[in-house]
Amino acid sequence: MPIREKPQELAAALVKHYLPDDLTLYEHNGEWALGIGSAACIRLLGNQLQLSIAEQRRQWPAEDLPEALGKALGELPFQDWRAYGTACFELARRLHGLPVQDGSRPPLRLDIPAVDIRLRDGTALIRALQPEALASAKARLQELDAKPLAPIRTGHAQPNVATHDAALYRGQVASAVAEIRQGRYQKLILSRKVPLKGNLDLVASYRAGRQANTPARSFIHHQGDFACVGFSPETVVEVSAQGLVGTQPLAGTRALGDSVEKEAQLRDELYSDPKEIAEHAVSVKLAFEELQAICEPQQLGVSEFMAVSRRGSVQHLSSRLRGQLRDGCNAWHAFAALFPAVTASGIPKREALQAIAAHEGAPRDLYSGCVMICDSHGMLDAALVLRTAFQHRDQAWVQAGAGIVSLSLPERELEETREKLASIAPYVHLAEPQLATVRQTAEVQP
Repeated sequence: MPIREKPQELAAALVKHYLPDDLTLYEHNGEWALGIGSAACIRLLGNQLQLSIAEQRRQWPAEDLPEALGKALGELPFQDWRAYGTACFELARRLHGLPVQDGSRPPLRLDIPAVDIRLRDGTALIRALQPEALASAKARLQELDAKPLAPIRTGHAQPNVATHDAALYRGQVASAVAEIRQGRYQKLILSRKVPLKGNLDLVASYRAGRQANTPARSFIHHQGDFACVGFSPETVVEVSAQGLVGTQPLAGTRALGDSVEKEAQLRDELYSDPKEIAEHAVSVKLAFEELQAICEPQQLGVSEFMAVSRRGSVQHLSSRLRGQLRDGCNAWHAFAALFPAVTASGIPKREALQAIAAHEGAPRDLYSGCVMICDSHGMLDAALVLRTAFQHRDQAWVQAGAGIVSLSLPERELEETREKLASIAPYVHLAEPQLATVRQTAEVQP
C-alpha cells in the first residue's frame, strides 16, 4: 500500500502503537522492517535447539549449531517466511568450546512474527498469518500515516559517561596490556557499563538517536522484560540468498570533532596512529581467516581496506571482506565462523572470551551480540549490538568498549569509550515517571 510519511518516522509510530507487545524493528538497506508477536519460535536451550509452534515442541541436539538451525528452520510450516532474532554475546562461549552459564534469556532466539510490516519510501508491505490481523494492521498503518508523530521532546537522560567507573576501567586496561605483552592474547575489547536512572522510552530514544547517527543498521527490540534501542556501526555478517557473504570490521577510532577542520585533523591522526592501524590490520586478518573456512578460495577478497566510516560522534577505520559460500555451507556456517565480531571480542577469540569474562566479571548479554533477520531464501543480516541503550526489568544502562593492544594507553582507551558513548548517551530518553505511575496504578485495579 502507498504511504506518505517517512518510513523512519512511521516505523517509530508503529512501534509506539504495538508496545508493550514483543517486537523487533530492524532498519537495513533503506527498509524499516517490523516483526510483531511470535507465530513460531526457535530457541537454544542448554544443549538443545527447540522449535515451538502453538503447543507443539520439537528439539534437536545443538552440538553442530548451523546443522541444527538448518533442520529447525526447515520444519517451519510457512512459505516465504522472515525471522527476527537475537544472539547474546555469551553464545560465543558455546561456539568456542568454553563453559556456558545459563542466563535469564536464551543465547539465541529466532521468531517468525504474527505480523510483518516492511516500510520503504512511498510504500508499505503488510504480511500476516490471519486475515483479521492483516486488516487491523492495515487500518492502524493508514491511521498513523495520516497523523505524524509529535516533535521529539527535549528532555533526556544524563548518564555520567565521563567518570563512572573510570579508575576501574583504566586499571582493567593496564592489566590487559600487561597480559598482551606476556603473550596471552593479541587484542582484547574491554567495555564499560554506565547505569541510567529510570526506564527507557524506546521510541523517543530511537527517534532522537537515529536523527543524530549514521548507522550501518538500527533497531528496537522488546522481548518480555528486556528491551534495547541501538544504532549499529557495523554488521557481523551479511549473507545473500545467492550465498554471497560480507563482513565489515570497524577498528580504530577518533571523535568527529566539532568542525570540518577538526574532523579532518582527527582523521589524519587516526591514519597515522600505529596503535589504531595495528588494531585494525589484525582484525581484518582474522576476519579473512574465518571466511576462508567457509568460502570458495578463489572468490574471497578484501573489497575495501582502511577507509573511514562516520558513525554518529565518531569515525572509524573500516574494511569490507566478501566471499561466496562453499558447497555444503549455509548462512549459519558464516554466522558461526564470524560470531562474535572480532571488533567486539579480541584475538584469538577463545582466549579473548576468557579474558573478557575475567576482567568484566558479568555477562554482556546482548551487548556486542547481534540483532538479526533471516529468511526462507537463505538471507541473513546480523547487526553488531553497539551504540545501544538497554533495559532489563528495572535496570537501564549504556555500554561501550575499546580495543586494547600492546601499544594501548589506559587514559586514551577510556577516552575512546567516552567518544563512543557520545553517539548514544545524549539521545537516550527515559519514560516520564508519571506515566509509569499511572500504568502501575492501573495494573493493580480490580
